[in-house]
Amino acid sequence: MKAYSIGREAGCNIVINDSTDVISRRHAILNVYSNGKMTITDQSHNGTYVNGIRISQNVPVPVTRKDNISFAHVARLDWNQVPGASGSSTWKIVLFSVLGLLVAGGIVAAILLLGGKGSSIPEPDNDANVAQVDSLKQDNDTIQGNVDEADKEKVAEEAEDKKDEAVEKNCPVCGKKLSECLYEGKHPRCNSCGKATDGTAKNRCQYNGNHPKCQYKDCGKVVGARKNACPYNGDVKKHEDAAAKKKIEEEKNSEQYRRN
Repeated sequence: MKAYSIGREAGCNIVINDSTDVISRRHAILNVYSNGKMTITDQSHNGTYVNGIRISQNVPVPVTRKDNISFAHVARLDWNQVPGASGSSTWKIVLFSVLGLLVAGGIVAAILLLGGKGSSIPEPDNDANVAQVDSLKQDNDTIQGNVDEADKEKVAEEAEDKKDEAVEKNCPVCGKKLSECLYEGKHPRCNSCGKATDGTAKNRCQYNGNHPKCQYKDCGKVVGARKNACPYNGDVKKHEDAAAKKKIEEEKNSEQYRRN
């Protein structure tokens, strides 16, 4: 397992430049295992987000290279800085090569040993040895064929990715390309007004998702909400003026009623 420290401290494996100090010195740890699996652990004050969801502190969370990992909504993880684990096909080639060498060495040692004990010992079956070597060669050719096929699939996937990049669309919230958008077009939104809450949005929620309630005693509605919002946008003075005007109208109506 290889552990990669991430943060703004110069000693981290992956350094994030942040002059605002929002990123912690040791913000997170990315563990890469020999089988290719990965986990990320948050160690920060301002949070680590996986696909827009904040993860719990000091709890390893499984991730893949397809996940969008951002740090305090300021920067996101560049997967190009994280080396990948060795593929299983390469290990198969190495394993079978070593086995082939061991078998060939054993055959040579047996021939030399039996040849030194006299003519009464039957000579080795060369045809069987040749057949065994041919079998090993065939196995190696099969493995190499599988590797070549995997390489072809990888090249095809890369070509498809480049094709998608050529017609890449822009994020409707921040205007950046989807590959450059921290949220890949899925920005977190305010429950009250429906606008985006992160700092990269063009038309973001002015309350950052925490709308205040009107302080006027007879109102208490949410300021700036899409539905059932405060009609005076939390302005207590306007509430008082409207209440005074309403009271005057009621008194006039009452006086006129008494005269009649």
